[in-house]
Amino acid sequence: TDEWYRLIISVNNGTHYRYYLDGQLLMDGLVQEIDGRFGLEAILLLFADNDGDDGEIDVAEVAIWDVALTTYQVQSLGGFGHELPKNPLQADGRWKFDNADNPLEGYYGKDLQLVGSHEIIDGPTATNKAAHIDTGSHYIVEHGMAPNGGGAFVNEYSLQFDFRIDTVATWRAFFQTNPANSNDADCFINTTGNIGTAATGYGPYKLIPQEWYRLIISVKNGDFYKYYLDGQLLLDGTKQDIDSRFALENTVLLFADNDGEDGALDVAETAIWSRALDSSEVVQLGGYGHSLSDTTVTTGKLVGKWKFDDPADLLKAEPGLGLPLELVGSHEAIAGPDAGNGAVKIGVGSNYKITHGIASNGGGAYVNEYSLLIDFKVPVPGVWNALFQTSPTNSNDADCFINTSGNIGVWATGYSSYAINANEWYRLVLSVKNGTHYQYYLDGQLIHHGTVQAVDGRF
Repeated sequence: TDEWYRLIISVNNGTHYRYYLDGQLLMDGLVQEIDGRFGLEAILLLFADNDGDDGEIDVAEVAIWDVALTTYQVQSLGGFGHELPKNPLQADGRWKFDNADNPLEGYYGKDLQLVGSHEIIDGPTATNKAAHIDTGSHYIVEHGMAPNGGGAFVNEYSLQFDFRIDTVATWRAFFQTNPANSNDADCFINTTGNIGTAATGYGPYKLIPQEWYRLIISVKNGDFYKYYLDGQLLLDGTKQDIDSRFALENTVLLFADNDGEDGALDVAETAIWSRALDSSEVVQLGGYGHSLSDTTVTTGKLVGKWKFDDPADLLKAEPGLGLPLELVGSHEAIAGPDAGNGAVKIGVGSNYKITHGIASNGGGAYVNEYSLLIDFKVPVPGVWNALFQTSPTNSNDADCFINTSGNIGVWATGYSSYAINANEWYRLVLSVKNGTHYQYYLDGQLIHHGTVQAVDGRF
């Protein structure tokens, strides 16, 4: 009480609803719908309430803009000097590409500057957008960090990249310290899918195309240069000299290279800190569930596929891909998503048995690493639907549900925040590696990082 504050509310209905206090993000509120309660009519009332919840308040200034201010713009407006509690992992700059009206917006820090072009695409989850940036295009970051680490430049910093590649046949660049883009980049993905650069060395793990990763680079020139992937140490690289090639000037370039070694990639989020994150902080930042104990890409194979396209034999497998299904109860042939793509309707009390033939794996006596694909439609909303069960005797609860609100999952792994609609076709893929990850994908997008399950446990 009796202290002055500056409150700024930045609204872009359908994208964000944020509260700032004295230039600092107070709360990233729930996104509101367009033309809903939080859309403005021609007249706006200040300090009004219909039932007496409008106690006295002193106001020294008020203003309104016809645009949603960015975090950096709000910071520039300042306030009355109060310091809000800060998350120890808060970055100096963070960019999410989620604002359709301004995908370069700085969630923290100045907006990115785009050189060339990019395309906004779907990211790792249904609500997380990404940018596809191709050869010859890059971003400029004015990071605002003061020189540190004992030199004239920024010698201590960390960078985060949430990224995906389509193949491993092309060189790709993560960042470059030369603002003129007249040198080689300072971190690459090479043509075998390894991350690093000649000066620091390359990590042994080979990236898997079409999968999302979180890369953290933690730098303290003169002491260490470390790469982390999905929360695990990828490489304790060769340390670099203070104020050398790997020190930052006032700007840093993302995904830039001077001679075309900046192949296309997708980026869902990027961030920068003015300090070197330690291993425990990197673990907290997490990632997308990959285990770096596998230093080479192992290509599994499709072992079973059933398409329900032949009304005379609905249970047959595709040639060379598994045994016929066993039907318990009854089913009926129906039209599928497209012409020539048949489907079946299977009701309460009926199920299929799959004798899959997969050998024990994942370090246990059972199959602990597997993926399931199910193309499905729910005809009746608001009821429980079971997708699979690991108990062959059907004596337990199912192990993946669509609940009455349309969310996908199960109590043990958690449910997706995304909810499906009735009478629409979806493709669900579950990627399971017990002890490492349990992930739900819908129509090619990661919708839920499930709770990791134990080897040889229920799943």
